[in-house]
This record gives sequence, C-alpha cells and structure tokens, in this order.
Amino acid sequence: MSNQPHVGFTFGNALIAEPDGIITKRVDPLGGNNMPTVQVMSGPQFMRLSGANNLVPTPTAVVRTALQKQVGGYHKELPHTGDMEMWLRLASHAEVGYINDDQAVYRRHASNMSLQYYGQSILPDLRQRKQAFDILFRQGADSLRKDEKLRRFLARDLGKEALRLAGMAFNNFDVATAVAIQRFALEVSPEVRNSLPWIKLVCKQTIGPKCWYALNSLGRRVAG
Repeated sequence: MSNQPHVGFTFGNALIAEPDGIITKRVDPLGGNNMPTVQVMSGPQFMRLSGANNLVPTPTAVVRTALQKQVGGYHKELPHTGDMEMWLRLASHAEVGYINDDQAVYRRHASNMSLQYYGQSILPDLRQRKQAFDILFRQGADSLRKDEKLRRFLARDLGKEALRLAGMAFNNFDVATAVAIQRFALEVSPEVRNSLPWIKLVCKQTIGPKCWYALNSLGRRVAG
C-alpha cells in the first residue's frame, strides 16, 4: 500500500483453524497458485470478481484510515452482509490490492455468528445481500450510481446464486424453502428464468424430490 497510493484496501488468503487449533484448510479467494503474488484491481473489476459473494476473508483486510473515514462505517441494518457491502463501497472509491499469501487465521467455533445464521435459513442472508447492493448503489461513489451494467451484473449473479441454493434445498427435500428462494431469484433478476440453473431446478420440481433423488443415486452408481 505504501508503493500503491491508489489502493484503498488490501486482502489476502486466510487459514481456517478449528476449535482445537488444527488448521483444516486455506481460503484462497482468487484461486491460489495461479495468481501473481501481488495484484492490483480497479474497483469495478473487484466488484465483478466478488459478484453476489463476500470475496474478502475479513481478518485479512487492511484499510486506509483516511478512506474509511471518507466512506463511513458499517450499516447497522446489515448485521450479516455488512462486511461485503463495506468492501464494495470502499472499492467504489479506490483500487483494491490482493496478496496471494496467508495473511490471517480465521478461528471457527460453535458461536460464530455466521454459522448460527446460516443454520436458521439462507433466504434472510440472500435478502440482506440484495439490501447491501441497494445501499451500495445509493451511497457509493457517483460513478458507481450511474453504472447500470454493473448493477444488472450483480443482480443477475445474486439470482444465480439464489438458484444454486434453491437447488440444494430441493435436494434436501425442503421443497418449500426451494420455492421461496426461487421466487426471490426471479424477483431480483427476471433474466434468470432463461438460465440453465432455472431450467434444471424446474425439471427437478417437475419429477419431484423422491424421483430426482433416485435418478441422482442411480447416476452416481453408474458413474462409479
């Protein structure tokens, strides 16, 4: 950051530590070994890489104090997507640096807020991601507010992510949740109706969860 004055914040890879202290895996946001050691991205480039997900392992982030004061703090109405919205908001004002090396350890334990929240339902999380985008395009940099292509891209990516999660809910025989998430996907981005994930989900719904499970099990046995 000393060498790159236009970089507003940096992030990198993280190690995951279980409650007993054992390191189980690495989080490589940009793919690990195939990436250069250091990469500088424009704000829009970072946003497209992030899409509907939080690309930044929060413990690895380092933000310029001046930029943080300029854009303000977290939004209290986004308790579970505040980090994601913050990285996008910062990226609307500055370039972003990525360091392809371990920068922090994320400790996993039973009281992690994210684990409790995902255990309840994924739909509230998806709705907060949409809310994060809405706030971003209202309060981000002026250039961002006018970028309709980026707004449409993020909405479409969120719709596709919702369909993926709807498919997972269906596979777990939670048909009602799958339908609710499917409706949300269509609400966020009507374009997803023409996507392959939508068509696949509709086909699974047509034959029913039990038949789909049987066909899927048969396919795995044949492949094995």
